[in-house]
Amino acid sequence: MSQLSLYELPVWEDFEQRVVEVVAQGLNALATATRLPLQEDFISRELHKCCREANHRLRRRGRGVEYILAQLTNQPLPDDEYRAKRLQKRPDLACGYHDDSLPDEAFEEADYLYTIECKRLGAASSATWVFNRNYVEYGIARFEHPDWGYAEGSSSGMMVGFMQTMEPDAILAEVNSHISPFPMLSLTESGWLLKALTVLNAQSFDRRVRLSPFTLNHFWIDLRHCEFFEVPDPMKKRRKQRKREQAKQSKPRQPKKNA
Repeated sequence: MSQLSLYELPVWEDFEQRVVEVVAQGLNALATATRLPLQEDFISRELHKCCREANHRLRRRGRGVEYILAQLTNQPLPDDEYRAKRLQKRPDLACGYHDDSLPDEAFEEADYLYTIECKRLGAASSATWVFNRNYVEYGIARFEHPDWGYAEGSSSGMMVGFMQTMEPDAILAEVNSHISPFPMLSLTESGWLLKALTVLNAQSFDRRVRLSPFTLNHFWIDLRHCEFFEVPDPMKKRRKQRKREQAKQSKPRQPKKNA
């Protein structure tokens, strides 16, 4: 069976459906895990692996996408300044698409990335680091703010939510308490699927980057049954050691007692 080529992709909508199929299968595979890393970056890496496996399987059946990449920086658009802030930003996952139907002179408009941002959901890890608020402020907002410019030049993108703790209804309510100025999130008629993927209704909103209005899909996966382990940060250990040494050096010396 022939492999899918970028040049055989018809339109953005068809490409998006291929992305949705890959990510949905990848997320449901991730949900079968019993032990996962705690941190967001490392869960996203596990999802990337699951999506690559799903994509390989789908491509053998003439589906799938050309590639799916992790932590790829936003790619330059024709009107980007050389030091545009958005070019330094790294969405969690991205799939590529080339529109071969455009004329030669429009080659700069022919390449697109389907952008996927992942966020943890559940109980806050501290008073200042609230996952369900972060989903909006450090997730959804990055598709609207010019300094981040996620999915700029594309008509749609995706948010993935990793539900680690709390009841799904409580998570949704808390996310919606921080959702303004974006539209409220809502469940489809299918409701919550435990230990599996729940697809919420898509959002549509205006934004300060093109294209606008923009459609944002929301895929939430229930991982609350998993055992989570923290991946140690060697730099964090070194920083603590350095602080201890600095504190020791800055301690005033006690005068020696006379013999």
